[in-house]
Amino acid sequence: MIKLRKKHYAVNLYLIFLACMAWIVGLFGFRVYSHSEVTPMSVGQTILLSEMYTPGTIFDRKGEVIVAGNGDGLRWSTEETRKAFEQVLGPDIHSTLLSKTTVLGNCAWVFGTEDNRWGIHSLFHPADRKTGGSVRLTLDKHLQEYVAGLVCQNGHEKAYVIVSDYKTGKILAAYGDVFGESMHPGSTMKPILAATALSLNPNLEDYVYNCVPANHSFSTEDGTVEINCAENAYHGELSMESAVAYSCNGYFISLMQQADHREMLEALKKWGFDTSVSYEQFMYWDHSFMKNSHSETDYLMAAIGQANAYMTPAGLHFCTNALLNHGELAEPNWYSWKLSSPQGPWQKIEARGAKTVCDSAAADKVVSMMELVTEIGTGASFYLPGFAAKTGTAQKADENGNLTGLCTVWTTGGLTDENTPYAVTVCLDDVDEYVGSAAAGKMAQSILIYITEGGE
Repeated sequence: MIKLRKKHYAVNLYLIFLACMAWIVGLFGFRVYSHSEVTPMSVGQTILLSEMYTPGTIFDRKGEVIVAGNGDGLRWSTEETRKAFEQVLGPDIHSTLLSKTTVLGNCAWVFGTEDNRWGIHSLFHPADRKTGGSVRLTLDKHLQEYVAGLVCQNGHEKAYVIVSDYKTGKILAAYGDVFGESMHPGSTMKPILAATALSLNPNLEDYVYNCVPANHSFSTEDGTVEINCAENAYHGELSMESAVAYSCNGYFISLMQQADHREMLEALKKWGFDTSVSYEQFMYWDHSFMKNSHSETDYLMAAIGQANAYMTPAGLHFCTNALLNHGELAEPNWYSWKLSSPQGPWQKIEARGAKTVCDSAAADKVVSMMELVTEIGTGASFYLPGFAAKTGTAQKADENGNLTGLCTVWTTGGLTDENTPYAVTVCLDDVDEYVGSAAAGKMAQSILIYITEGGE
């Protein structure tokens, strides 16, 4: 009988505990939602706030206000600013505070959440507001607005742009979901593969391939790969330098056969392929080259940015940063100062050091090859002195593997003069086949001209 009473007593205690927890959760929900207000962060995108919050202010790199916080919530400085920044800021608090792909996802202190003011105290003291701090970004307000206007002017619905200082890793502009959308990189894979191959075997710089006026046929362990160059072009005998300039598909598939497969795949992990690389400030960099495939056919098709090769615009951009910076990837960053509370003080946020992704001599050789792209190659229509770049086009297929007639086009590159260490990547997705990679290249050219002429 005593044992039975003890059992009932334990059950009752457990039920009381559950009831208390339910009451606390319900009270918290009531506190948030009964006092919630929707602030005009953007059209179609709102941030749910409550009387619990007095958010801080978000400044650009020069101290200009992007979003001002006060007792009424978050308010854009101008409508133009809203259009330029709304996606990169990530104004939906329910997803933002759990994500590292947006500015606000990294700056919880803007909402007063950094000093653990989510405690029981706030449940019983509705009048106590969480007062957020502020943040100063590396993003440039005027450059961001220029990029947004350029995208709008060109009429591309799915456009992604990222601009940075490749020596410091500071992101100067980011338009579209550059951290979340993964796409086939097409021929923009080629400089990465060239630098990787040269790092493993410098003698491959002298490898010569004969590009014939017909389909290129390559035998593999699991079949045959047949591929041609863009517009059925043929290039004759060409070196790695010419292959990069003219974007020869046959050359790079053949190069991948010459290189040691296992060593290539292992070396590509340094760039972030088929592994996870974490960054301090904002995201996890996940690219794929093979995924879980062991097919040689997939391996060769990935050499031209198809099959299992996928990259985000930001991921590709950081690879370009590393090439331009002599094989060293400066830690990407996009906020530089923080004010945890209105009382201060401002704290400088230092990015972590650089990471070596390939041999410096190999990176420099490939960058020289990329300069030829804009001088004589596929990027000649958007030539700019000192602009080392690579174009890419990836055809899109439906779920059954049938070509849709749509493409993803890319241009990625930067200025080689270290007095103007600017890199830019432009991606236009779901465009018609007639829209070539030059469309992305001309936008990249315009952005670099804007920066160097003092717009940044």
